[in-house]
Amino acid sequence: MADQLGKSYNMVNSYAQNRRHPSLEDLHEIAEILDVEPAALLIERNIQGKKVKNEENEDLDVQSEL
Repeated sequence: MADQLGKSYNMVNSYAQNRRHPSLEDLHEIAEILDVEPAALLIERNIQGKKVKNEENEDLDVQSEL
């Protein structure tokens, strides 16, 4: 993905680890590469804490969603 975005591996990894945030342009490009809607990348998730929120900010059961 880093090559497709023209970014370094470390930059893309920092996006994945939520240490940095991509620009809106990069967010749209990432969504296109992953074949998802950009909004799907903006959903708050905390898998370790078993807390996931959907686009309507409703809590979801992680076990049933995985």
